[in-house]
Amino acid sequence: AINTAAGVYVRIGANTDGLGLTGALDEVRLYNRALADAEIAALAAAP
Repeated sequence: AINTAAGVYVRIGANTDGLGLTGALDEVRLYNRALADAEIAALAAAP
């Protein structure tokens, strides 16, 4: 879950030390709800 309170920034690939990710992200998905365990398992099993 992501905190959506006002004034909170959402960062993908940022560390707590303020440095960004050295690398790449691939096949990122964002959902507007929590996924069920079975949905996560199905996504992990898909090629």
